[in-house]
Amino acid sequence: MKLFNPGINGMYLRDFFASAALTGFLSSNAWPRCAENSAEEHRIEKSTLMAMAAYDFADAMMVEREKE
Repeated sequence: MKLFNPGINGMYLRDFFASAALTGFLSSNAWPRCAENSAEEHRIEKSTLMAMAAYDFADAMMVEREKE
């Protein structure tokens, strides 16, 4: 489900959740090292891995939100 919220620069709620998750990742001291190791192991860019993880968290938040 994609909920549109025009009050937040026209972002979908999923994108807003991913943005919040990514902000948390970037402010963490441990995450960049974990991402770097995983990115090398899977041969993808660190930024791509972090974006994928942010949307994974956003999707989990959307699922939990629907349970209410």
